[in-house]
Amino acid sequence: MALSSLRVVSLLCNLLVLPGMADAAQVFANFGPDGSCAVTFKGEIKVGDENIFNALTPDCNGGGVLLKSDGGSLTAGLRIGELIRQKGLETAVAFDARCASACALAWLGGTKRYMSNSSQIGFHAAYTRDDKGTPLESGLGNALVGAYLTELGLPRSTVIFVASAKPNQMNWLDSADATKIGIKVVVLSKQDYQWVDALDRSDPHGSD
Repeated sequence: MALSSLRVVSLLCNLLVLPGMADAAQVFANFGPDGSCAVTFKGEIKVGDENIFNALTPDCNGGGVLLKSDGGSLTAGLRIGELIRQKGLETAVAFDARCASACALAWLGGTKRYMSNSSQIGFHAAYTRDDKGTPLESGLGNALVGAYLTELGLPRSTVIFVASAKPNQMNWLDSADATKIGIKVVVLSKQDYQWVDALDRSDPHGSD
């Protein structure tokens, strides 16, 4: 998944900013001479981002996706994960970065899933909100998540881990937990830091 000499092709998409989220999300696609691509996704996931992701990666020949997001739209996150798997892309969460909720579900779509010991990858049950804004667990949403995980070939133990935390709680994943519940991961080492950091810092206004 380490890619070099890439020209950054970028698309900056404006997202609905939630309280406490100061920056709009950014999606960058980096293409190598061999047709491989690396995509970075940073910020809140909203409906329509799955179409942006698909448009940025029409002819990817291998590569991966670096994710950093607190989550957002469940349906968009699931679709991005499906597209990641269909395109044969790997996924990664950078050192000290967080990928939670819908982002973590998208991360599971990777043909290989990279994380470091300091990556924060979190899951909770699907939910909707009532008229007062109170989160209510969604049976339909959890059914969609369960179907998605089954399509990825993940076991029941993964489904339970992903959906068992309440909407206002989080099940945080580490590499030991991943092994126990049937999620295959690759743990990033210090030797991976340079290329992960370079991709994480991708500048849409930069050059080679």
